[in-house]
Amino acid sequence: MDELLIRRIYTNSTQAKERLERDSRILQDRLVREMRLRGITNKGSANKFI
Repeated sequence: MDELLIRRIYTNSTQAKERLERDSRILQDRLVREMRLRGITNKGSANKFI
């Protein structure tokens, strides 16, 4: 994560954990839709896109 400059987020409350999980699902859904729009159908193409 450090190499990719991804910041870790630590949560202490149940509400914060739920919010983080919900936000992650939304981003994952958007990523899948964008990849479909671009016609990405295999792992190699997906890794290049990401």
